[in-house]
Amino acid sequence: MGGGPTLRLWFSPASEVPIYRQLATQVQLAILSGDLKPGERLPSTRELARRFSIHPNTVSAGYRQLLRDGWVEYRHGSGVYIQSEAAPAQTPEQILDQHIGSFCSDRSGCRCAGDSAYRSSQADDVARRSNDD
Repeated sequence: MGGGPTLRLWFSPASEVPIYRQLATQVQLAILSGDLKPGERLPSTRELARRFSIHPNTVSAGYRQLLRDGWVEYRHGSGVYIQSEAAPAQTPEQILDQHIGSFCSDRSGCRCAGDSAYRSSQADDVARRSNDD
């Protein structure tokens, strides 16, 4: 990503949620919480696939979902970027996302998926559940 933001992601292969949806959701939360800003470039498909040992098509599917939902824009030959101008919320899901983002923007009292403490507690929960099985 060369000097850009460090995107912290965590994937659970055992989850019922497909990896591409986990990627899209975590990028959305990073945008809503302010960790990713409009105009910032996301890591390349190859870079994410290599870093997390997931198939490049999975990363591409996550990025396509973000594009369909209006979170990112493709710049030919340059990559995937956070949407420069946010479109007004139109669906109930988008309205809810905006409310969650507003709530999480006060980071002093909120643990979002982008926070390391939140991710660690989620990883602990997953580990405990798999040990219980």
